[in-house]
Amino acid sequence: MEIVNFKQDKRQFIQFELVLSAPEFEEYLKKSSRMLQSARPTKGYRPGKMPLNTAMKIYGNELVNIAKDNAVSTSFNNLCIERDFAPVSQPVINIIRADINGLNALISFFDYPKIEKLDFRGLKPVKYERTCSEADIDKEINQYMLNHRLVLEVPREARYDDIVDMDFSGTSGGKPFPFDHGKNNRFTLGSGLLFAGLDEKLVGHVAGDDLELSLTMPENFHREEIAGLTIELSVHLNGVWERRLEECTDEYVKKNIAGCETVKDFREATRKKRQDKFNGKSKRLYSQAISQTLADAVDCYIPQPMIDVCLQRLMDNLEASAAVEGISSEEALRRVGKTIEGYRSECTPVAESQVKLSLALEYIARTENILISDDEISSAVNSFAKVNNLTYPSALEQLGGREGIIEDLASKKALEFVKSNITPNIVKVEKFPDEE
Repeated sequence: MEIVNFKQDKRQFIQFELVLSAPEFEEYLKKSSRMLQSARPTKGYRPGKMPLNTAMKIYGNELVNIAKDNAVSTSFNNLCIERDFAPVSQPVINIIRADINGLNALISFFDYPKIEKLDFRGLKPVKYERTCSEADIDKEINQYMLNHRLVLEVPREARYDDIVDMDFSGTSGGKPFPFDHGKNNRFTLGSGLLFAGLDEKLVGHVAGDDLELSLTMPENFHREEIAGLTIELSVHLNGVWERRLEECTDEYVKKNIAGCETVKDFREATRKKRQDKFNGKSKRLYSQAISQTLADAVDCYIPQPMIDVCLQRLMDNLEASAAVEGISSEEALRRVGKTIEGYRSECTPVAESQVKLSLALEYIARTENILISDDEISSAVNSFAKVNNLTYPSALEQLGGREGIIEDLASKKALEFVKSNITPNIVKVEKFPDEE
């Protein structure tokens, strides 16, 4: 075997011509001939004893194609082992010649990116820290009181933000339209959840009123079975309830807030709860900042096939999430004003960052000699098996086998290693960045 015209650029794109001499390729022809003879014996010849020239006449291109595929596959695999190549996708192979005189094939592929150096200890990702203020406590308590307003039935006309209860029956085009039930539908006026245009029609009416309504649903109405339909409703208003905001006093707190006797107690409990949330968010944002900083520090070229694999994983996650709601990926995106094409474009830089992060963690695990023990592997498989009610072999397979588990655990340990060996750039904030 000979390699000629070898080329390798900074993108880790490799191209070369594979050359097998006549004697070398003849061995693959003979092997393929024996295989064909065993599969389809020819009268007058014992399997494996037919001369190559005769086999070439009988099997023709079929024999050459099998030999060619075996020769290229075997030679390429041996070359990858010899030169430590790790193709990120199937190589592109162009056969120049394959006959009794030998084989010439032009092969090209992207090799797995190699990080030469990554000084992660010098990285200083931002860590946002936020202290719960009196204003934060006021906002939290005010929201609590709004969410726990006293609900009282009132004899007056219905207003926005009131709770109403109604019975209805309806048709569309003279036929009943699909709906779960028509009795005791209770909802908040202004929510727009039941039928488009219904809330404003009920405002000003009192319990006991009967209404005949004609409503047209928008084409993008959230209930797909009636989207775009014009419906005729016969409505009976059963009752109206008012939400009344109470004052947060010591008496209210003692009666309604578990573990608190006074407003002061309530404020201190709220402060602790809010600060715990801030600390948790600070930790999550810091982990994200570390990951992004590591990814940004990787300056090697990322082959498109690696990005495509990660991008497909993100698209699969979207599909799985949508399936839980019983809708398609397209419908899930449509509800937030996006398209599949737009979402893919939006996710492409995310996919590239994830690939870079993976490469960075692989590099750190390798250079810092981070090892995974058999006990750690067994623990990971057993935990996954228990949570998902699987056998150990099934859990091992779903986790990507032993090598997949080692890779995943090594990446996690590498990330923890980074966290313990870098100094954050602490920034005190009154609001987290995503709240601006």
